[in-house]
Amino acid sequence: LFRRIARHPNATSEILSAILVRLPGSKLSSGQRCDVSKLIAENEHTGKLDLLFLSEHADGGIRQFVASNSCAPDYVLRKLSLDSSVAVRATVASNASTPRDKLISLSNDSSMIVRARVASNINVGLDILSKLALDDEESVLLSLAYSHASIVDDIFNEANKKHRSALAYESENADTLAGLVGMDGGSYDASIASNPNTSQKILKALATSDNNEVRRRVASNANTNAAVLEQLLQDDSCKIAIAANTNSPIHVLEELTQDDNFAISQFVAENKAVTREILQAMISTDSDETPLYSLFLNRKLPFGYLVDIAKQELEKDNVLSDELEDALFERLIDEDEAYLEEDFLIALSKSISVSQRGHALRHGNLLAHDIIRLSNDSALSSYIRENSLLQVAVDRLSHILSNGVGNVSHFENGETWW
Repeated sequence: LFRRIARHPNATSEILSAILVRLPGSKLSSGQRCDVSKLIAENEHTGKLDLLFLSEHADGGIRQFVASNSCAPDYVLRKLSLDSSVAVRATVASNASTPRDKLISLSNDSSMIVRARVASNINVGLDILSKLALDDEESVLLSLAYSHASIVDDIFNEANKKHRSALAYESENADTLAGLVGMDGGSYDASIASNPNTSQKILKALATSDNNEVRRRVASNANTNAAVLEQLLQDDSCKIAIAANTNSPIHVLEELTQDDNFAISQFVAENKAVTREILQAMISTDSDETPLYSLFLNRKLPFGYLVDIAKQELEKDNVLSDELEDALFERLIDEDEAYLEEDFLIALSKSISVSQRGHALRHGNLLAHDIIRLSNDSALSSYIRENSLLQVAVDRLSHILSNGVGNVSHFENGETWW
């Protein structure tokens, strides 16, 4: 009776659910209970929660019947697409209701059976089919051809395009790359222009392309020679790519610094090929488009050079610019603290900026009275707490006093220093 009801096309979800509840206590054998569960699993009227329950059944056959149910909800099919059973995954791959992203995942399955089932799915898209057309297994190709005979030519044409696209991007053979130039309306030219194995001859030809992206890719290719980069320098759309190209000649980088464009200047400042002289010239330029932070971070500028600029700024305005402050103390993490001379630290400790006074306390070997002055600076109190500088100040004073320098002092709140 249970079997007849479970397979009946008019059985409601409530009736099917009731059978599932009664099955464990029924007089049916385990095999019979399994058969009934399979019939319920494939019945289109079975409720979502019951299908979820059955999708977790220990019997792989029952899970497979759930996977075949065209009314199974997405979350159940997604779960079963990861099942350890090849048969279950293959059934999910055949189900026309399986979400597209899961079909894409299953098209990469390690089992050729699963991939062949994806190839036979009536709802699979051309993008997935063209990928499967490159499969090494004959069974996958046969499944694809039989199931999609009317569009098989389109599938293999698309597959060939994908293959050529992959070659353009990854091939290490310069002749192969040369043969792809201009093919399929120039579809692969941008990838060829990015490929470091593309010959300079081909890059020179691609530099005259009508496509902006192709020219930009040529300008960014480290294999592009100086003459071509100089030619592309006249193309505004290529300037950022040239500024970032480590193969760009020094005189080209110098010329780019004359461009009143922050992004171009920033890429020049971060270019590994840029010289110290260019960096210093850019810093001396009085322009809002000068990327000072990137310039100050460049290790080709000696740390002492930054300190000298900082001294000048403190003398002039009693405060460091944000760019110089951030770069100076970021570099200080890796640099020698000996560069922070006493006169600079004292000037920094009197800066109008709270964070800069805090930096002086954190990084400097100040005299005792300067440490005490900063520690009693009411504006610095929250900065000291947030950056755990109290112990730093105590350690500095302890070192000074242990060497016989300075006087015993107290915080304003009565906390003893020594």
